[in-house]
Amino acid sequence: MVKKKWQIFLYGKTRFSEDYDFRGMNGISAIFLECINAFPESREEYLKNKIIYKEKLKIPMKKLCEKLKEKRLLEAFLYKSIFNSGEVNYLVIKVGFNYHIFSNKEVVKVLSERIIVENSKARQIGQMDDQKVVFKVDNRTIGEIEMRNDSNVHYREVKFWLNKDKTFKILQENIQKRFLLKENIIIYGESIKKLKKVYNK
Repeated sequence: MVKKKWQIFLYGKTRFSEDYDFRGMNGISAIFLECINAFPESREEYLKNKIIYKEKLKIPMKKLCEKLKEKRLLEAFLYKSIFNSGEVNYLVIKVGFNYHIFSNKEVVKVLSERIIVENSKARQIGQMDDQKVVFKVDNRTIGEIEMRNDSNVHYREVKFWLNKDKTFKILQENIQKRFLLKENIIIYGESIKKLKKVYNK
């Protein structure tokens, strides 16, 4: 079974140094820049001794984990990352032929309440602890923040992903009010009142 992952963002140095929303999150942008700067500008230099740079990454990854354990900052991070701070109003999830629609603030509220933030632990020989920030619900990973250093195209970039199926399940379990807007469109919670008005105009 293929695990479906949403790539929420893949950002480099410029985004975290210039984006006002990230810069306003009580030091989070500075920590992302520390993660990026833990690696040399040349990927060839990084490949000569990966262990040195992965050891350096541990420090800012631990800091990022501690920051995102604060629910207020986790909410702000999710709202910015998924919805670009409210520029996008709804999360639409396609499952089969059906579209499931959730309001942005309700998605952030549910996820921030349910998510436990941890650092990653090595699972195999050659891996190292504290290389990622892991989002867990009921002790199962639903998303991660990690560094991409796997190619010259994606080098010194921060990736944030969420698992589609697990995220959908969490939202369905926690937002039980739903309405069939039309044959294949189901709307949930706070989106019902707003979207019914729009649809019935």
